[in-house]
Amino acid sequence: MNRVEEKAAFATLEDLYGLPTPTVDARSVILVKGVIDLITKMRPDGRLDWTPPEGRWTVLRMGYFLTGITNHPAPPEATGPEVDKLNHG
Repeated sequence: MNRVEEKAAFATLEDLYGLPTPTVDARSVILVKGVIDLITKMRPDGRLDWTPPEGRWTVLRMGYFLTGITNHPAPPEATGPEVDKLNHG
């Protein structure tokens, strides 16, 4: 992710929108049609039960971490810990 520190509010920046996201070489892009969601291949104890097909694989772990900051700007009644924006629940 471009400028992750600023987007996560770990650093400040005057004009984040003024900085374009750099282009990425097409060979570095992972196509959605090639993504395998391994959630369905997990055992109840958390171990992975899957043998990948032959080939070269890139494993991406998607997750989150607490930012440790309070959301802002927000009115007092809506101020609190930053939320997990990846949580679909």
